[in-house]
Amino acid sequence: MPKISNVNYRAFLDKGEIQLIDIKLLNLALKNVSGIYGKNREEGRALLIALYLTGGRPIEVIGMQAKHVYKQDTYVAVQMLTAKRGKARIMYFRESMPIAKELYDYAIHKFPEMYLFFHYRSLETKTVKKKDGSTYEYADVAAKLTYHVKHWFKGVIPSSIPPYYLRHNRFTSMAQNGVSINDIQQFKGAKTHESVQAYLHLSQHEAKKIAKHIT
Repeated sequence: MPKISNVNYRAFLDKGEIQLIDIKLLNLALKNVSGIYGKNREEGRALLIALYLTGGRPIEVIGMQAKHVYKQDTYVAVQMLTAKRGKARIMYFRESMPIAKELYDYAIHKFPEMYLFFHYRSLETKTVKKKDGSTYEYADVAAKLTYHVKHWFKGVIPSSIPPYYLRHNRFTSMAQNGVSINDIQQFKGAKTHESVQAYLHLSQHEAKKIAKHIT
C-alpha cells in the first residue's frame, strides 16, 4: 500500500480529525466541475454528487450503471454493488434534495446498462507486490478520480483531498448527526462494527461545543 501523505487524510487516520464537507462546500466544488476538456460537465457533477452522498468506495461509485439509480416513492434509490470485502446495499435519499434529484435526472437519461461515469473511468493497470514476493496486476478504473477531486476542491478547502476523503466525510457526518452505529454499518456496507468505530470520534468543533455543557 503506498504511503499516505495527504495532509487532510493523514490527520483523519492519525488523530481522528476531519474537516467536514457540508452542502455549502460541496456546492462550491460543484461550480469547479468543468468537465474533461470542457465536455462531460454534467457527468462530472453527478459523479461528485454520488461520491458525496453515498460514501461509496471510489471503485464502487465509478462502477455504477444507470440502472443503479432509480426513484422509489419520494426517494432516489442508489444501489451500490460491493467491492473488496463489503456488502451490497441500497441507499435512499429524499427526492426533495436538489443534489439527489440532479443525480437521478442525469441517470434517467442513460441506457440502463451504461456506466454512469464512463468518461471518468481509467484504463490504468497497476502492479501490486505481495508479502511473499509475488505480484499481480489489476485494472484501477478509479485512478483518474484523484486528479479530478483534487481539482474540484481547489480553493474550496485549504488543502487538497483524495476521493476516499468523501467516504470518511459521509460516515463521520452521519455519526455526528446521531445515526446509530448499526445503521452506519449497513449504509457503509461493512460486515462488522470494527470498521465503523473510526467514525465515532469527535471533531474539534464538536468537542468544543460539548465543553460548554461540562461543569
